[in-house]
Amino acid sequence: MANFERTFQKTLRAEGGMKLSKLPGDSGGQTFAGISRNNWPHWAGWAIIDAGRLDDPRLTPLVRDFYRSNFWEPLRGDEIESQVAIDALFDACFNGGLVVGVKLMQIAVGTVPDGVMGPKTIAAINGLKEVTITADTMLDERLFVLRVARYLGIGEKKKEQRQFYQSWMSRALSGVSS
Repeated sequence: MANFERTFQKTLRAEGGMKLSKLPGDSGGQTFAGISRNNWPHWAGWAIIDAGRLDDPRLTPLVRDFYRSNFWEPLRGDEIESQVAIDALFDACFNGGLVVGVKLMQIAVGTVPDGVMGPKTIAAINGLKEVTITADTMLDERLFVLRVARYLGIGEKKKEQRQFYQSWMSRALSGVSS
């Protein structure tokens, strides 16, 4: 079975670690450890950050709990057998939203892209290992192509978002098995 801590650490690194940032043009606004204030204004960690206590030891468990309750659990990460698959899915969802990430994975594994992480999607992900010994690589490559297509579509609609192409592509590529 997949390991939450590994997935958490991988996505946290992709988000720049336990840092506060605000990138010009980023629709998420101010972020801490990848948690966007615009999208998650009621996250408990904002009170600690707003008090200027960025080194407060309570932030790490709050971030971990956020990742687990808002992404790992809805993705039913404990039911996914492949660490590579859940890492890629989790990061796609954290970066682009749960419904979008799940739909991309569903397209990659050949299930109906309804955005719901249900038993058919989980079975398809877990069943890939029985089809080919390179299932993780195949899944990574499919999901990579779908993520790149999505990023290009965002840039086509919102030209100011093109400034993020390099980091988005790098992030998507980091999930591809070598």
